[in-house]
Amino acid sequence: MKKAIFIVDYFFPGYQGGGPPHSVYRLAKALKDFMDVTVVTHNHDKLNKKPYADLPVLSLTEYKGVKVIYLKKPSLHGLYKVVRDISPEIIYCASLFCRFTICCTILCRFCFRNIFIIITPRGELGGGALRIKWLKKRIYLMLMKKIGMYDNVLFHATSDFEKKDIEKCFEQPIRIIENLTDRERFASVVPVGKEERHLRLVFISRINRKKNLHYALQVLNMGSWSGRIEMDIYGPKDDKQYWGECERLIGNMPESVKVNYRGEVIPREMPSVMGQYHLLFLPTANENFGHVIVESLSAGMPVLISDQTPWQGLQDKGIGWSLPLEKPERFVEALEAALSMSAEPFRALSDRARNWEKNRITSAQIIDAYKKMFDDCC
Repeated sequence: MKKAIFIVDYFFPGYQGGGPPHSVYRLAKALKDFMDVTVVTHNHDKLNKKPYADLPVLSLTEYKGVKVIYLKKPSLHGLYKVVRDISPEIIYCASLFCRFTICCTILCRFCFRNIFIIITPRGELGGGALRIKWLKKRIYLMLMKKIGMYDNVLFHATSDFEKKDIEKCFEQPIRIIENLTDRERFASVVPVGKEERHLRLVFISRINRKKNLHYALQVLNMGSWSGRIEMDIYGPKDDKQYWGECERLIGNMPESVKVNYRGEVIPREMPSVMGQYHLLFLPTANENFGHVIVESLSAGMPVLISDQTPWQGLQDKGIGWSLPLEKPERFVEALEAALSMSAEPFRALSDRARNWEKNRITSAQIIDAYKKMFDDCC
């Protein structure tokens, strides 16, 4: 059986790392009979530097059926020992810019040249993401490419949308396979009933500039709404200064709009949370995939998102809206349309969303595509 190391910046039992910990965990578990996978990650959560209780550092342990090695911080010395001891054929990195990936790329270039490395940037090369600390990132990429650090790397894109972003920066081969989501867990969610002129929105994401919460709040401030709108916000506050900007916008909402921050939501509570709302409102600046979008559709909750994700043409499919950020008035129109819906039209919209996602692709097809990718690397 082949051996592989899966690199991810943050992992369970934490819950602040966004989509990558979920997709890495599901993939590692799905491949258990195909490949011997060990996840290597930090020993703490993204925004909480306190180490996880009762978990060893730099030694093999297990999290719900998946082998894991937790490290205090990524270093060439620590990762050299891990790679030497495991002796994998493949290292799969769920990030381009995290220090774990940087160290592994250097080690595979100079010390373990027989190990094949796969990098999945997870949206880090999208326009919205690259604009954050853009100069530092561009200098880093230029230097790494100049010394040939990516010459023997395979890039994994989770969508055609992300493939185009990778192609702008690299000439290396790219394999397209979408993330393995837990859609089955959301299929049993019973959508909340809808009353005409009442709309419950939810924003579920990390709170930072890329996720564009301030844009959603500005849109809510723009409309002359014909009924009551409530929006609840869930997610870790990645950027406290940015959250301060959002709080000021929340304080200026019209009387017909009520916005509340509900804190962070742990993964096992996600289905019950989604069952409380009519519409996911996520006008993100960039998503390579968007776990929460797929999970929302699986739960029968339509989505209102930007056109900066792989999920395009939602209006034509009758399952939501994917709109250009440069036209905020179209977001206002979409919200007003959803607000004015009564129970029966909304139930039809919800059913179409769930059925479209259910019939789009199966988990078995996704797993087979990953197996082929890893087979082709060895």
